[in-house]
Amino acid sequence: MERVELQALIRRVEEFEIDPGDKALTFAHRLARENSWNLTFSRRAIDEYKRFCILAICADHPVTPSEQVDQVWHLHLTYTKSYWDRFCGEVLGKPLHHNPTAGGEQEGAKFRDWYSKTLESYEAVFQSPPPVDIWPDVEARFRHAGDWKWVNSGSSWILPKWPLRLAAIFALVCLCMLGIPGCEGPGRWRVPPFHLGAQDFLFFYGISCAVVLLAEVAIRVQNLGGMDLPNEEPGQPKLSLEEVAVLTGGGSRLAHLGITRLFVAGQLTLNKEKWGRYKPEITGKLESESQLDSSIWSSVKDGRKPDKILEMVKPYYESLASELVSKQLRYGSQVISIPVWWMIAGVVLIGAIRCFQGIALNEEFGYTVAMLVVFLVLGVILNTRFTHVTPAGKRMIAKLKLDASSVLAAEPALGTISLAPDKMSQWGSHALLSSVALSGLGALKDYPEAVNLKKYLTQVGAVNNVAGNTGGGCGAGCGGGGCGGGGCGGGCGGCGGCGG
Repeated sequence: MERVELQALIRRVEEFEIDPGDKALTFAHRLARENSWNLTFSRRAIDEYKRFCILAICADHPVTPSEQVDQVWHLHLTYTKSYWDRFCGEVLGKPLHHNPTAGGEQEGAKFRDWYSKTLESYEAVFQSPPPVDIWPDVEARFRHAGDWKWVNSGSSWILPKWPLRLAAIFALVCLCMLGIPGCEGPGRWRVPPFHLGAQDFLFFYGISCAVVLLAEVAIRVQNLGGMDLPNEEPGQPKLSLEEVAVLTGGGSRLAHLGITRLFVAGQLTLNKEKWGRYKPEITGKLESESQLDSSIWSSVKDGRKPDKILEMVKPYYESLASELVSKQLRYGSQVISIPVWWMIAGVVLIGAIRCFQGIALNEEFGYTVAMLVVFLVLGVILNTRFTHVTPAGKRMIAKLKLDASSVLAAEPALGTISLAPDKMSQWGSHALLSSVALSGLGALKDYPEAVNLKKYLTQVGAVNNVAGNTGGGCGAGCGGGGCGGGGCGGGCGGCGGCGG
């Protein structure tokens, strides 16, 4: 392929959007969810998938993707119109078929050879080596090629296998603790620290607990002080209004924002019912292009209760929360450090074994139990985040509130909904929306016409504490003539492309 043609192909592929538009669950988010990746890695994998497709067109040999790239390919194939009509038909200019291995040593050797050539062509075409975390070497790529499985994480625990050497050491330690190497007396083990007397063991155990807790404190301080604010381009809004709502108040704040936006636009009214409750009703055609507003509008139109409305908001909330994690404004997990859990587990295990030893020897172990419980409680507290917002996120919130308050001070007339222009908002929205996103329901006290709205929003509970998937499966359907052809199961061993 001529260089000019190649450059044109690269430009078309890089500009291609697999699933364009405003969606609660984007292609990148779905890919991250199904593979337990973070959003940043998911987007990188998509970029590498596009490069793989470029190689499939321009290389003079068949190509094979890495396992990560293959997962992107698998998912893209389920977006049939995007893949066959737009991508293959308009961007690549030819069909790119997915051909899984037929199995056997000969097939394995073939795909290894293709993969090796793919890595070489990657460096030749893009003038840089492929990233090893997405494009591993040949040996690493096919080491576990037949071991991939689909697992429902909602009904199964997923734990990494221990390396064989570590498992052997752990088994040996367990045997030693059972006293197999020999005993000094009934139940007295030679293995340290279980050979110690009661007072000596308590001293040892107290020191161990203190060391681990001090290490936790150091790790916690280091984590809480990290994550500086990303550089912000002058004049460009860093966050959307929806992202601000999720950052400041989680899922419930996001739902409040969407309902408020429909209320302000005159597309939703609130009718008072008995017991002081309010029922929303649709009064106008949906004009907003926001997926959030569309979900809430449809839920209200169908007469769904507040908790069902929150379920409709949940996928959009999870998508925005992932975006904030990628921007280092929100934590992806409430656990500070996974290795710390192993440290805690080790100390607790030693204490528990000592208690069983005390039972066997009829010795006093009450102080050990007390020390173990106190250590466990403190250890869990120190290794748990009690906020989803990072230090950078807190600084961002403070900055946004400061900017908002300074503008509101210069606009004292902004007291009713009828004064719709929002000079304070960097998002080009109503002042009420900005206030709700930043400050929650407390902002409604400045708007007399929103009294009923505030009372209704108090009926809407929180969804930001709900985690997990938003439904199972791909949620895909078939239109027209249905689906034909075969697919590739997990662990296909390798997939070929077209050789140009």
